[in-house]
Formats: sequence, structure tokens, C-alpha cells
Amino acid sequence: MKKWLTSVLHMETTNRDLILLIVIGGLYALGIFLSNTFVNVYLWRQTNDYLTIATYNLAIFILQPLTFIAAGKLAKKIDRVIVLRLGVTCLALFFLTVLFLGEHAAHFNIILGCLLGIGYGFYWLAFNVLTFEITEPETRDYFNGFVGALESFGGMVAPVVAGAIIAKLATNIGYMTVFAISLGLFLLAIICSMFLQRRNAKGKYHFKEVFKELNVNKN
Repeated sequence: MKKWLTSVLHMETTNRDLILLIVIGGLYALGIFLSNTFVNVYLWRQTNDYLTIATYNLAIFILQPLTFIAAGKLAKKIDRVIVLRLGVTCLALFFLTVLFLGEHAAHFNIILGCLLGIGYGFYWLAFNVLTFEITEPETRDYFNGFVGALESFGGMVAPVVAGAIIAKLATNIGYMTVFAISLGLFLLAIICSMFLQRRNAKGKYHFKEVFKELNVNKN
């Protein structure tokens, strides 16, 4: 009886976490696809300088893999859910910073790029790990399919909606409205992450072994 109750509680917790992770993935997709393209446009409108856009994106691409590696080590020391929460919090801070800086955002392009890259790194490391921990072989296809559908829907619809908002409202008000909506979506994602079951890690972070394996295992 005790084993049966434990099994039922585990299933309920797993199903709840699975739904929460799907919701977080959907909120992430909507928040990013709604604003990500228009941040570049917003910075361009302020400076008309390709170098500003280039350094902003370069900061993202440098910080994302570095944070991904650091997040892996952090996930082994604390909690995967905490790492996920750090990711969505950094993304929320990114949009909050853009809103705060307003017309001066282009002068802080590298800082903004670093903040977004850090958010990406934390988020995707934790999301990928939690996907395998929360889903089972029989639910993994359902989870990946649902998250993929939400991401595709967000990628198709969100930029069109954002463009319509920016076109309808005065220029700066339109951009600020879109960024504020993205901020709200990531704040909701932070709230959802608080209901995920804590998942402590065991073992060591063997990062160097990955490169050693490349020389041994062709697969």
C-alpha cells in the first residue's frame, strides 16, 4: 500500500512538472519570438550603425556557450530548477533593462547582449536536462511534439503580432509595449518555475571527459 501511494504521488508530481515545463517552454517561445527580432531593429533605429548590432549579437553568441558550460557545473552543485529559474530571470532582466534604458539602449549593446546570452545559456542547459528527468520514454514524444508545436506557433504568430503593435502605435510606444509583453511572459515563467519539484544533483561534472570521448568513440 505504501509503495502504491508513493508511486501515485510520484506520477502526479511528474505529470504536474511535465505540464509546467511545457508551459514554461511556451512562454519562453512567445516571449523571445515576440521581441527578439525587434530588439535588433530598435537598436538600429537609435544608431543606424551595423557595428552596434554586430557587437550586440557577438556578445550573445560568446556568452551563451560559456554560460551553458558554467550552468552544467552549477546544476551539479545546486538544483536544475534553480538554474532554469536563473535563466528566465536573466531573460526577464534583459527586457526590463531595455525598457529602463529606452532610447539609450544602443549605448549599452554589449551589456544587453551579455545578459541575453547568459539567460539563453542557463535556460537551455536546465530545460534540456529537465526534459530527460521529467519525461519518461512513453511521454517524451508527446512532450517534444507539444513544445515543438508551441515554438513553431510562436515563431509564426508572435513576430506578426509584434509588428502589428509597433506599426499601429507610435514608434517608441510600440516597441516599449512589445518589450513589456515579453517581460510579462518571462515573469509568468518565473512564477511557473517556482512550482516545479526541486531536483538535487549527484555526481561530478566531467566536462573534460567529453573531449576525451571524441577521440575514442566516433559516434
